[in-house]
Amino acid sequence: VMLFPALGLTLYGGAVWMIGGVRFWKDTEGELPCPMGFRVLAQTAGDILNLKWLRGGGRGCYYPKAHASQARRLYHSLVYYGFLSATVSTSLAAIYQDILHKLPPYSLTSAPVLFGSIGGVAIIVGVAGLVVLKATCDREPAHSPSLGLDYLFLIILGLTALSGMFTLLFRESNAMGIILTLHLGLVAALFITVPYGKLVHSLYRSLAILRHHLEQSQPHRKAQVH
Repeated sequence: VMLFPALGLTLYGGAVWMIGGVRFWKDTEGELPCPMGFRVLAQTAGDILNLKWLRGGGRGCYYPKAHASQARRLYHSLVYYGFLSATVSTSLAAIYQDILHKLPPYSLTSAPVLFGSIGGVAIIVGVAGLVVLKATCDREPAHSPSLGLDYLFLIILGLTALSGMFTLLFRESNAMGIILTLHLGLVAALFITVPYGKLVHSLYRSLAILRHHLEQSQPHRKAQVH
C-alpha cells in the first residue's frame, strides 16, 4: 500500500523531469558529445556539489540586501545536503527492510536514523533561513508568481522534515499513527509538486553547468560563442 503509490509518484516525477531536460537541451541547441569525457563530468559534479555559482564571485550574493553575504549559500547548502542526507536515510531503510529483512523501528545509532536526523535538522534550519531571507528581500525585481511557488516549496519541504523528526521523537507514543500519516501525506505532496515547483530548477541549473563545461572543453565551440 505504501510502496506502489510512492514508486508511481517517483516514476511520474522522473519522467516529467526527463522530458523537460530533453526539451531544455534541444531548445538551447545543445549536442552531447560521445563519449562526454570524465573531466567534464567531474567538473560539473564538483560545481553542483559545492554550489560554486552561489558564491557571487567569492564575496557572496547581493541578497537579500544590497551588500554581499554568504547567508543564502549557507542556508541553501543546509537544504541541499539535508535533502541528500534524508534521501540516503530512506534508501538505507529500504535496504534494511527489503534486502536485509530488518524491520523498523531502528535504533537511534543506526545509519537510517542518523542520516535522517542530520538531514531533517539541516532542512529545517535551512528552510527557516531561506524563508526569512525571502521575506526581507527587495520585492521590486522579483516575479510575483515565482515568489508564491518559492514559499510553497519551502513550506512543504520544511513541514515534511519537521513531521519526519516528530515520527522519530514520538515513535513509541500513541500519536505515532497520526504523525506518520501526516508525514506520508506531506511526502506525497512534495513529490507531486516536484516536477512543477521550485525544486525543478536543480535540473535546469545542473544541465546549464554541464553545458558550460562542455563549451569550455571545445575550442571551436567557444570561438562560435565569442
